[in-house]
Amino acid sequence: MTLKGNFNEVELNIWKKVNYLHSTWKKSGLRANPAHKPGREREVVGTLKKTGCDTICLIPPAHRDKFDISVELANAAKKAGVQNVLLISSAGCDYAEREKQPRLREFIDIESIVLSAKGDADTPLGHSPCVIR
Repeated sequence: MTLKGNFNEVELNIWKKVNYLHSTWKKSGLRANPAHKPGREREVVGTLKKTGCDTICLIPPAHRDKFDISVELANAAKKAGVQNVLLISSAGCDYAEREKQPRLREFIDIESIVLSAKGDADTPLGHSPCVIR
């Protein structure tokens, strides 16, 4: 990832070919669209630090590795000193049974990991994790 300049918003995306969205992103003030490569947490931590990121909105992707990707981003935010995290979860995930609806139930596991930082005085992220279902 190569980033230069000051950014108001940075979007990390796991899909490389999203050209049809670039004009929308530019209109909304988005300055960069580095492709996120799952499994490279240190690179994400570096990107978050380099951009001065203070808040992330984590939207778990519709991907078979949704849990791993989301946990990686939550951990990277914690290591990078991000102060606020907002997780967009799934309505009804608390009613899903692990055996019958495992993919929906993964949202509960992601929520618990994001909220586990709450109250941790050793990290800036410990003050304001938030989950929206």
